[in-house]
Amino acid sequence: MQVTGVRVERLQDITAQDAEREGFKFVYAYGLDSVAMTAYEAFAHYWNCINAKRDEGAYAYEKNPWVWVYTFERCEKPEVTE
Repeated sequence: MQVTGVRVERLQDITAQDAEREGFKFVYAYGLDSVAMTAYEAFAHYWNCINAKRDEGAYAYEKNPWVWVYTFERCEKPEVTE
């Protein structure tokens, strides 16, 4: 991987397309508690699950912290020739 860009932005500036690039998709789970979430909502939910309790909630999604955003380009491994 090669870093192609670095920027700083507010967490809530993430777009639905960015959330999908992060691996989040539309989620629909049913059972006792039926849930339907867009990729954007699933990202926000996951962010809170892993960060809400840090520093008294300073990193909770609702606090909209500043984050570093890295973009990458996949690089192929060169073939070895002898």
